[in-house]
Amino acid sequence: MNLFIGCSSRDNIPSKYYDRCKKLLDELFKREYDLVFGACNKGLMGLAYNCALKYNRNIIFIKGY
Repeated sequence: MNLFIGCSSRDNIPSKYYDRCKKLLDELFKREYDLVFGACNKGLMGLAYNCALKYNRNIIFIKGY
């Protein structure tokens, strides 16, 4: 199943949001979800990308217009 991530690509996110997001992403990617996202490696999008890599999930990049 594909999981679309549309979230912040900013790096200055309070750690409480970053930590909660990481826990959620770990649970989702353990359950064999694949990632569809906006192809940014910063902020929460970058976190999602790195978590997907950690669990060897497929990653689909959506190129902006």
